[in-house]
Amino acid sequence: MTDQPTIRYTPAGARACSAHTSAGEPCNAPAMNGQRVCRKHGGASPQAKRAAQLRLAALADPAIETLAHIMEHGEEPRDRLSAANSILDRAGYGRSQHVTTEDARELLLQRLIEAQGEEAP
Repeated sequence: MTDQPTIRYTPAGARACSAHTSAGEPCNAPAMNGQRVCRKHGGASPQAKRAAQLRLAALADPAIETLAHIMEHGEEPRDRLSAANSILDRAGYGRSQHVTTEDARELLLQRLIEAQGEEAP
């Protein structure tokens, strides 16, 4: 037998709080991110939040290493691309692109000029 508690999940699929209610029943609230308990059972305390941040930060490097391995050695191109996109997103190089109305007007004008130049004999 191990000392590890069994992990329960809520019907929505989130990890359930490992604490018990005053009636002795297991708490059915979702645990807070990186924690084993819900807000009501101490998950909102500053020390619990700090501990959760440290646990999640400790998992970041192994996760990036796993993504890097998949990116370099993955069998499927879509897996390699997905891993590369995840790494870039986490590094702050997201795929979002901002287009202003000025950019759009300039592009439209440029294409109109090109189209008129093609029509001329």
